[in-house]
Amino acid sequence: MTISHPSAIIALHWYVLANCWPTLANLWTCPPASCAWDWAAMQVTPGENFTFPVYAWSLWEWALDLLLNPLLVPHFIWDAQRLFKYNGSNYERFYLELWTGDHWWDIQSHLPDVENAVPFAVILYAN
Repeated sequence: MTISHPSAIIALHWYVLANCWPTLANLWTCPPASCAWDWAAMQVTPGENFTFPVYAWSLWEWALDLLLNPLLVPHFIWDAQRLFKYNGSNYERFYLELWTGDHWWDIQSHLPDVENAVPFAVILYAN
C-alpha cells in the first residue's frame, strides 16, 4: 500500500456515504458506488485476481469445545476481579485485563441467583 492508498480509501468512504446513504444496507450494489469499488480494487491490485481459501468454524461449536476441554477449563478466569496495590499509604485500584473492569463486575453481579453462575465471555481480537 502506498501513501496515496489510504487517502483514496478514505475518499471512497466519504463518496459512498454522500451518494449511497439511503441504500447503505446494500452498499455493494449501490449504482454510484459500483464504479468506485472497481476503481478502488484496481488501485490495490491492478489486473490481478487472487483466490484465497477461507476456513470457518461456528463460534458456538468452538466455545463448547473450549468449555468441554478439561485441560483448558482450569486456566479460564471465571470471576470478575478487582485488583488493588499498596502505594505506601493506601490501596489503589488498577486494571490489568477485561475481567478486572467495572463492566465485567456489573455483568456478573446482575446474573440470576444460580449456584456458580458466571459469564462466559469470548474476546475476539482482529488486527
